[in-house]
Amino acid sequence: IDLANFTSLSMPFGIPSDVDLPCIASSLKFPAQKFLKKQPAWKPSESRGKQVINIKILEFIRCILTGESTHFQTFGQVYVKADLEGGNNDVSLSLGTVDPQQPLSLHSLIIHPCVTLSGASSMSVQKRLRFSPPLHELILFHYISSFPKDPPLQGVFKMAGEDSMELLLQLKLNEKVKNSFDFCDLVIVFFNKGPVKRMELNANHGSLKLSEDKYSLKWTIGSKFPKDLEIKLTAKIEFQDGPFMPNSDPFCIEKNCYVQVNLKQSNATLSGFNIDPKSITVSEGSKPKILMERSVQSTEYRIWNSYGELPFPLHADKIFQKICAQ
Repeated sequence: IDLANFTSLSMPFGIPSDVDLPCIASSLKFPAQKFLKKQPAWKPSESRGKQVINIKILEFIRCILTGESTHFQTFGQVYVKADLEGGNNDVSLSLGTVDPQQPLSLHSLIIHPCVTLSGASSMSVQKRLRFSPPLHELILFHYISSFPKDPPLQGVFKMAGEDSMELLLQLKLNEKVKNSFDFCDLVIVFFNKGPVKRMELNANHGSLKLSEDKYSLKWTIGSKFPKDLEIKLTAKIEFQDGPFMPNSDPFCIEKNCYVQVNLKQSNATLSGFNIDPKSITVSEGSKPKILMERSVQSTEYRIWNSYGELPFPLHADKIFQKICAQ
């Protein structure tokens, strides 16, 4: 890109302005385009090539399991990249669910300024969005889902001992969750302890591997759970006197520890949220190719030791609600 031309567009008369860099690059690359209609500043040129609308629904799981309570949240965001002919196309699409009998359970929406939302005020019914897409990918909206009420994996983690520890980890896959994963593994990090000296492991499913530095244990479940949807790991582990794991969490001492769950599913959302490709329309009548991508994966998904303490109070949400009600 020519620096002088780029500067004249991004800083007219030497004054910095709020501009979209991909749009400036596109206007410099295709400067001779002429449109019958006036073009918006955020789309100074049109797409060249095949007409395609790419939609990605990325959903995330945040979950904390303890021996007494479960804190669980599903949230996500929708990305759109539209390569369309014409100067100023409007795209419309409907928000729905995979199961028509299941209500739409989205709330706390943060919508991009270019998006218009139509439909009933309740998010339990189908909604329709309309927007004029720029040349680059944008996030249509962020959302939180109130469905489902239970996490995909329920688990119990128990670990006790000092230099020699006994460990029990039990997991069960929710029957309503698809038993197919891109990956599913569990990691136990031995904070504030020396390297593993000796261990006896027994798992009824998957494979186990000690890290090279001997400070963590990884249990790889694989792509599927067994038919009964339950798995179990027992272990006896002995640790060396030192050195301790560098950069250890200061809270995770003695029995204060957790299991980190890492999982991902493609072509699925935990909330059931979906966008029907047949509901997508373009204002100027063109019929672009629709590419849909959906996935759900864990972010902070932890199972805390039933014998240890927690870095937060139990039922903190209920306590906060009581304080607000006073």
